[in-house]
Amino acid sequence: MCNNVTVSSLNIADNMADTDSAECLGKMITQNKTLVYLNVSSNSLGKDYFSRCVGPALKVNTTLKTLRAQNLGSSDMKVFMEGLMENTALTDIDLSNNALSDRMILGKGFGEKLKNPSCILKSIALANCEINTAGIDAFIQGFESNTTLEELNLNGNQVPVDLKEDHTSQLQIISLNDGSLTDNFWACVEEVFQGRQIPAFDINIGSNSDLSPKCFDSILKITSDGEGISTLRRINYSLNNQCNGLSEKLEKFQDLQYVNIRRCRIKDLHQMAAVYTTGNLTTLVLDGIKLASTDTLQALMGNVVGSSLRTLSFGGCSLSASDIAPLCQAIKKGFQLHMLKLSANRLEDEGVIDLSQAVVSCKTHPLAVLDLSSNTFTDTGALSLSKIFSTKSHKSQLHSLNVSSNNIGKEGLTSLVSMVGGKSPLHSLHAQNQTEGLKELEMTELFTKLATVLGFNIKKIGASTSDLPNLPSGILVNLSSMRGNPGETGAMLDSQRILTDYPNDKIPTMTFGHIQELCAWLKNTGNNICVWSSEEWGLITGSGRPTTDAPSWLQLEAKRSKGLYLSNLPGNTTQQKMDAMFEMEADCNLDEVCLMKVRYKNSTNCQKFW
Repeated sequence: MCNNVTVSSLNIADNMADTDSAECLGKMITQNKTLVYLNVSSNSLGKDYFSRCVGPALKVNTTLKTLRAQNLGSSDMKVFMEGLMENTALTDIDLSNNALSDRMILGKGFGEKLKNPSCILKSIALANCEINTAGIDAFIQGFESNTTLEELNLNGNQVPVDLKEDHTSQLQIISLNDGSLTDNFWACVEEVFQGRQIPAFDINIGSNSDLSPKCFDSILKITSDGEGISTLRRINYSLNNQCNGLSEKLEKFQDLQYVNIRRCRIKDLHQMAAVYTTGNLTTLVLDGIKLASTDTLQALMGNVVGSSLRTLSFGGCSLSASDIAPLCQAIKKGFQLHMLKLSANRLEDEGVIDLSQAVVSCKTHPLAVLDLSSNTFTDTGALSLSKIFSTKSHKSQLHSLNVSSNNIGKEGLTSLVSMVGGKSPLHSLHAQNQTEGLKELEMTELFTKLATVLGFNIKKIGASTSDLPNLPSGILVNLSSMRGNPGETGAMLDSQRILTDYPNDKIPTMTFGHIQELCAWLKNTGNNICVWSSEEWGLITGSGRPTTDAPSWLQLEAKRSKGLYLSNLPGNTTQQKMDAMFEMEADCNLDEVCLMKVRYKNSTNCQKFW
């Protein structure tokens, strides 16, 4: 990647990369001239080594625009922040979930960066970085002078208010989840911005137990123009305890489109209907609010027909068939619902049948995404769902269906699989992790049916050998975690878009040969042979490190070409075991064995053998 001129986006997140990789990242960022997006999150790049390698590279890089570096295990970012101060290209940076020993450095560093008149940062995410009060104060001082920042995520950090009265802001996305906010916080912001508008369209203030709906009076004023029209389109007020009067406050946001009040302790939820019957609300998230055996859903569905509401989420609301009856009636009457989430409820076959019949009763219906995962319905419910696609008098638009974690057997699964692809709108089917599971013969029949409807011509030659046609865009079928052997058919179908349990039996691995071919392509060598410099090969073998036992012959191309490389060996492999095995089994002379262990998070996860 150092000299690659074609790749502009690189995502190597969650790859067990270690400090050796941090050194290579620094070299790549220094030399590469085309990369604009880089994600290295969830790797163990060293307590300070990532900072020491990447910081200097940022000083000279002029092309990288976005850097995602969440959860690196870093505790020291001093050198990184020094490099960031001199960087002139980054506009989007995410350092969330890095708990640094110096709890002030991120706030102070970004504060200084934001003060710089040449700063071009548009998005900063420092969620759960445990920045102390002094750090937040320093950040705010820089924020006061900045006019470029559009998105700010300080979730999990305590945010005080101490802004200059002449401050202006271009913030469009504000995320202060779990920030110990109070109503007084927003009252102070209102006072500071009196007469000036914050053009925010998305605010996340969930998990702030001391907040009450009163804060929305201040939020309305600071986001409204001279005519009183707020720019706010999305509000996340989830996991808050004080909710009385919330519906009345939200009604005042005329152009509000999305409201998330997941797991809020709200007593007047039935009044929320006014938000979408008089306004432009399209999405309402009510997950985790107990609605069973109440008249709340009846009140919410009373005037929903003809409203702007298009997406409803009732995940984990303890709903049964009788509870969703008002919803089914609304659909029959013409409720134009596009997305519906009913996961983690108590829906048995009766509830699924009622819902399916409600949809089918319409000549056509815009429902496109349906999530019924983690309920308790069986084959009977699955068969009723398949009628949404097979009923001739109904034209379905349902393209994504999730029925995972239910009690569906072979008959129900086969009926749903039969509806995938072809002229059917169903392109995404999640049916994994059914309670009973399937036997191997049943799995074979299910996969054979899937192959047939997708036009696969399976040849009984071996795993991963089949005539695979070009699948329609968006096709995804998940039939994993079925507790049955997928057999040869499942093995041949397994891919990124047809998920089976085959990888559990034979874990796909990227061999060193595959890596060589990939690197040859990135280096643009013109073939699949990658030529390494002595420096690059030293990084690969770790020969330059005092703790590595790599022999000198690994540096010689003539010797390497006669070597045998094995990776992903068991953790208990020893040099003596390898010597003994090859002495007995190898039909050649064995000169030397080199065994190198790769340690990740204090455990040996794989071994390399030469």
